[in-house]
Amino acid sequence: MSGTTAKSLDDFAVLTAPGWECPVDYDVRAAIAYCKAKGMSTKDLADDELKMFERPNPGYHKS
Repeated sequence: MSGTTAKSLDDFAVLTAPGWECPVDYDVRAAIAYCKAKGMSTKDLADDELKMFERPNPGYHKS
């Protein structure tokens, strides 16, 4: 992204947080679209709604 600046999370395909082992990650783009369609903030997602965007983390290796 030389010379450009990301303006929002929508500028990224999928965000993951390196540095910790977690068995799931989230489809952030789909969660944002869902919230926009419902007229709500991603901060307002209930736990059961957040689960809809979980997907297995292929890099997770249980120790």
